[in-house]
Amino acid sequence: MVSSRVTLWQRVAQTGYRSLLWLLGLWVCGIALMPLGKMAFAWELDLLNIVQQWHPPQPRAHQSPIRLISIDAKTEANPIYRRLFGTSFSRRAAGYAIRFLNRTQPKAVILDVSFNGGDHLDDRAGDQFLVNSIKGSPPVISQLMFENLGPSAQRWKAQPKAVQQALLASTITVQGLKDFPVYQHQNRYDSLVAPYTGLLYSGMRFYSATLGTFTTDLSGHFIDTQTKIRRWAVFSQYGGHIFPSLPLATVALEQKDFKLSQQGQLRWKDQLLDLGADGSPLIKWYGQGVNPQQPVYPEYSFADVVLSELSLACQENPSAELCQAPGLPQHPLLQPDQFRDQFTLIGFVNPNFDVHPTIYSSRYPGFYIMANVLDNALHNDFVRPAPGWINLLCLLGLPTLLGLSISRFPSTLINLIVGLSLAAGHFLICLYAYHEWNIWIYAIYPILALALCFSGLYAYQYTKEHKQRLQMRYAFGKYVSPSVLKIIEQQAG
Repeated sequence: MVSSRVTLWQRVAQTGYRSLLWLLGLWVCGIALMPLGKMAFAWELDLLNIVQQWHPPQPRAHQSPIRLISIDAKTEANPIYRRLFGTSFSRRAAGYAIRFLNRTQPKAVILDVSFNGGDHLDDRAGDQFLVNSIKGSPPVISQLMFENLGPSAQRWKAQPKAVQQALLASTITVQGLKDFPVYQHQNRYDSLVAPYTGLLYSGMRFYSATLGTFTTDLSGHFIDTQTKIRRWAVFSQYGGHIFPSLPLATVALEQKDFKLSQQGQLRWKDQLLDLGADGSPLIKWYGQGVNPQQPVYPEYSFADVVLSELSLACQENPSAELCQAPGLPQHPLLQPDQFRDQFTLIGFVNPNFDVHPTIYSSRYPGFYIMANVLDNALHNDFVRPAPGWINLLCLLGLPTLLGLSISRFPSTLINLIVGLSLAAGHFLICLYAYHEWNIWIYAIYPILALALCFSGLYAYQYTKEHKQRLQMRYAFGKYVSPSVLKIIEQQAG
């Protein structure tokens, strides 16, 4: 009976020892990971980039109703276009492009272009031509260029009242936005370079085109690093008013009222976008322009669109403006039906203009970024960070399993295999969650915790055993010779 009680208490003590052992390991891991927080998070983002790059871009012509019209090198090199419109972006040329698209029924025409600069500022006739082209067309959306007190920009209060009233038509309300710290500190702008005033009353809609590269905030709210654009900033704020980004404005069109839940679900009418827990979802990249021989979205040259409209217009009215220009194509280079029921984006593809660092390149066209984000918004397939409890469970659970293994099996090799298996299994789960559900689970943090747990627990065990050897040597050294003590230590080891 006594023997049974002793055995029971020994088991309880042994269980308590094991529990204390892995709890000590978790504590060591937590302390060690704290100064590595920012670095480890950067590694997490870099690993996500690698995972995204593993999948080569695939054409999405039949999956995504997006068509691109690029103001590209082909446009600038086209001799007829250069002779008629010059080498910089022309508002008159934009008017012809919109008239060409008016011949069919695109879902929207999105201009990733600001109408507040260039060599054609004094072309008032061209401005009026663009305004007339917009009338009666499908929805035409263009960008507002916010900045922080640039030399030519103005605060909201400094804008003329008429401009303020026109801009208010493009603002929205977002119930629940105050619950997301990122929008309390980021994407707030002091000033705006206002577009050509006549366009504000043309029916064109103006929205924020800012890509919103966020910075890393180590106060408990990780967002992003300055090195690459990885996230979509859904909203911008100017003068106390909220402006949707171009992709949201395109998807929601006329909607003015939105509700953002604490879980990051943005709702309007019967539609929903899941923005993730922090409200700024990670872009799922499709890679337009990475392989020019295999574009993700059908892409057309802006010059071809403009000259196709001139060709059609001159067939209908040979005496119309520019019809006597030499070299005009006798037949349109493109057909309007190619853009029917499509979201048609017009923007710059220029290695020296509007380029940004992404997973593909340090000089990736912002126009392609907009196409990627619009695709994500249309299909609600952004990459969303996993809920915090999942990452916490992985961070604590994996070292716990390893700690239990170490306390159960004395073999270092067995425990090393267990640790490597846990790390590999977790990494495969992270890959599966990303590819199947667009969920981003942290991989680096738990694997680091495993490594620190392994080294920490074995360091503890080594220290404990070393201390026991010293105690044994001290105790037996009083009664036996050094040679006998050495034999005892070898047999004990």
